[in-house]
Amino acid sequence: MTFSYNSILFYLGFVPMIMILYSIFPRKYRWMTLLFANYAFFFVWSKKLIVYNLVTTLITYLFGKKLSSMKKAPINVDRKKFKKQKKTILAISVLINLFVLIALKYTNFIGSTIFGSSFTSLSIVAPIGISYYTLQNISYLVDVSNKKIEPAHSFFDLSLYNSFFLTIMEGPITRFSDMIDQLKSGNPITPENFTFGVERITWGLFQKMIIADHLSGVVNTLFANYKTSGALSLLAAVLCTI
Repeated sequence: MTFSYNSILFYLGFVPMIMILYSIFPRKYRWMTLLFANYAFFFVWSKKLIVYNLVTTLITYLFGKKLSSMKKAPINVDRKKFKKQKKTILAISVLINLFVLIALKYTNFIGSTIFGSSFTSLSIVAPIGISYYTLQNISYLVDVSNKKIEPAHSFFDLSLYNSFFLTIMEGPITRFSDMIDQLKSGNPITPENFTFGVERITWGLFQKMIIADHLSGVVNTLFANYKTSGALSLLAAVLCTI
């Protein structure tokens, strides 16, 4: 089933359904509609692999709470030792996220690079958006550790941010402090913001389907034949990927 950002099903089925549900719900509960949309979209693409997003989000949430609780060193604890302990906890939380990302997405690449043809590729499938939400997890943990933001009030707040269906596949990578208030505000759908949204979507689809998709064939051909392509051609191909 085609269910991408540029599919008819997405714009004539999924989005209208979510907009209707969003409008029906009382304002303070509209974030639940978005959370449902996030994981419905995620499940369509990744099925049971959704568990990786849920587990890493939960781990990040718990570590965030722990880092936030370590604001000041207790009187009877050495400050240097306390800071070292906090850095260790941050490092562990970041490494857990990176481990899941590397294990699911780069195991075969690393294995074939180290062992060559003797390496047997493993049947590993990564969930959609794992690179995006992993980096968002890390940015969240660093911001909490550095006291730039308060930790998420609940696991659902972090889940809402970490699975947002409009950025989960194509990005951009966002910051928790920039997104959570918008996602939980429950602002109504008005003619003004609806029109603004349609304009941005139309421009994005134009960039994707008319410009990027047409350039991709040329770029892939040049990269595939990099030995025979001229320097200017390769430079043009690189610029087209930006």
